[in-house]
Formats: sequence, structure tokens, C-alpha cells
Amino acid sequence: MQRTLRLLAIGLITGSAVQDKGVLFQDRRVASGSSASSACMTSQALAAVPTSFRLILRKHQSLLAQVVRPHWARGVHATRVWARPQRLRRRLDAAVPPFFRTDSSGRWHYLVAASKDHFMEPWGRDTSISLKGLLLVGATSDWREARRVLETLAHYERDGIIPNRLQWSNSEQWGDPEHAERWYNSADSSLWYVLALRDYVERTGDWDFLSTEQIQPHLQNILTQYTRGARLTHHYRPGELDSVIQMRRDGLLDVRPESPSHFNETAISWMDTDPGGVDKSGPRPKTPRNGVSIENALWIQVLQFSRDYFAFVKNKPEADRYELLTAKARAAFQEQFWNAPAGALYDVIDGNPDEKDIIRPGQIWAVGHGLLTWEQEQAVFNTVTRTLLTPKGLRTRAPTRADGSLDPGYQGRFPRVDI
Repeated sequence: MQRTLRLLAIGLITGSAVQDKGVLFQDRRVASGSSASSACMTSQALAAVPTSFRLILRKHQSLLAQVVRPHWARGVHATRVWARPQRLRRRLDAAVPPFFRTDSSGRWHYLVAASKDHFMEPWGRDTSISLKGLLLVGATSDWREARRVLETLAHYERDGIIPNRLQWSNSEQWGDPEHAERWYNSADSSLWYVLALRDYVERTGDWDFLSTEQIQPHLQNILTQYTRGARLTHHYRPGELDSVIQMRRDGLLDVRPESPSHFNETAISWMDTDPGGVDKSGPRPKTPRNGVSIENALWIQVLQFSRDYFAFVKNKPEADRYELLTAKARAAFQEQFWNAPAGALYDVIDGNPDEKDIIRPGQIWAVGHGLLTWEQEQAVFNTVTRTLLTPKGLRTRAPTRADGSLDPGYQGRFPRVDI
């Protein structure tokens, strides 16, 4: 059941079809000549899904179908997206190679996955998120290349932080760590990296990889720094706008600027648009989500994986410690983030009060990982689908607040000059 929920959650985030036991959604009515455009599940697919979850699938299947259809390759009728999944997979597999790059020596391996036309450099968060889809599953899976990418990213770890972004001043130096400009300004890059390690060992069974000299000291440093306190360096205004990551007594992470007077002047999550980053007199970040954020859903998964890792290396004291931390943080997460009237999760607690009731897509990260009850997972999935899902993917902000009122801060379109 949790695996099915997790696949559906990932499918919503990435705008991809959800596949389980080799069966995909299929539009039977369109295939039989009907003019209906909504997709429905094959009887085989429904049989593979727990009964209690089929109602959600039936309720939202047409919206899920709309997510996939706009991304179907040119020259293929949209209604064939469900009926010919293998052709879709072949086209997706053929699009994978351009994401891979190495330095001139061939030693350092990168995934340039943030964009194919704008951000043409490695980003820590995007590398870790995309590694599973590009290198661990399907026809393009290459476990050796996945190891190299993970080793390369670990090389850049500093004081527990995986860099948000890597840049080089010229093409001759591209990929060479000695000439890299490193951005250590992201609170969740390290979390996504540890979860990428989890994806790798779950897929390959290669737990010994975590004990190699290329990985073990960096993994240990991430866990140590996040539990004891880590520091983020503002790229344009270091020292002045630096932030700290602290684990609270309840096990949850709190991330905020060192100086309270700069609370709304930094953006350290995945929503880090900062128009005034270079110009000190410029506008403040668009989404200063500082405080205790929904990214704690990732943190608890990191704690769970850390427990399993220390159990594997037979370090019982550490395994027990992370077992207790996991239980404590999970209980705090469920108690403090659950917004019962809205049937959703708060985006930020104990932080910017303007951000708390905003419905954002990050709450889907909590689905399928044992952080919520089954009823809460159903409610979150319904809320995300109802308020955030569009034919282009998920909105970053819902038009309504958690209480159902219109969100005055919602803006459906942004002029190009604002981006």
C-alpha cells in the first residue's frame, strides 16, 4: 500500500504516469472509439491496487491523465499515451544521455538535470532527485555510473552541506573541482543526497558502498552536522545573511538566519528565487520559508535510513539513537504539521506566519513513508490533487488558503521581468 502511494506521489510531482506491476493507466473508451477524453485504469491495474485506495484513483484519474498527455511526444496522438507505454518509454530513454557530463579527464561524473536549456551546470538537489529515474531504473539504469555521480557529489560536501550549485568560469575548467564555484546555501540538498544514497542501496543491495572512503566520511559528516548544528553560507552576502540548521528537542529541523533582523531576507529551500541576491538594495526573496518547514518529511526519512545504515554496520548504539530520533521526530511531525480542518499539512510552522497556511506541493513528500496515518495520507493526496494539480504539473501555491478562503498572495502568471 505504501509503495503504491509513494509511486502515485512521485507521479504527481514529476508529471509522469504511475506504473505498478507493469500495468499503466489506459483510456479504454477512447481506444474503442468514444469521444470521451478522461482516462480510466485497466482492470488489471485496479486489481493490483489496494481496495481502499481505488476510490482515490477513480476520483482523480482524469486529472492524472491530463498531466501526462501534454508531455506526449510529437507525432503521436495524445490518446495513445496509455495504450502504447513501451513506445513512450523508448522515447524517454533516448532523451537521457544529454543529462550526463564529465570533466575533461573523465574522472568526475555529473548529472546536469536542473534544465536542458538554462541551468547548464550541476545542482546538488536536482542531481539527487533525478538520479533514481535516470540511472537506477529502466533501460537506462547504470549502477556503476550512479556510483560515480554519488562519489563526485560527495567530494564537494563541506561541513555537512552538499552544494546547491556548481559553476565554472570557462569550458576548459568545466567539471574540475579545483576551479568550481560552490554555493553552500541550501538546507535540503544534503537531505536529498542521503535519500539518493538510500535509493541506490535499495535498488542495488550494495550497502558496502556506504562504507567506502569516498562516501562514509561524508555521509557521517552530514548526519553529525545536521544533528548538532550546520551552517549555510549566503552566496552573495556571506556573513551578513548566513543561516543555521538546528535540530530541536522534538527532533525536527529548524532553519533560519543567524540574525533575526534578516529573517525574511534569505531563501534556503528549493523555492529560492532571490531577485535582489546580488544587489543588496534589491527586492527580498519571493518565498522566505524559514523556520520549521515541510522539508522535515525528508529529514525523518533520512533518520530512518540512518538507523538502517548503522544497523547494517553493526553499530548498535548509533542504530538505537537514530531509532529514538526517528520516533520522536515522526510524532512531532504528525502532531504539529497536521492541519485537520484543511485535510492538509502546514508548509511552515514556527516561522513566517504568512507562510504557514499556504498550500504548497512539498506536503506530498510525506505520503507513503509512514509519517502519517492512512486517513491523513488520503486527505493530503486529495488536497494536493484538488488544489495544485494542473495539466502542466503541480502549482507551487494553491489559489486558496488552508481554510478555504482565497489566497491574496496567489498569482497565476508572472511577467517575464519578475522571474
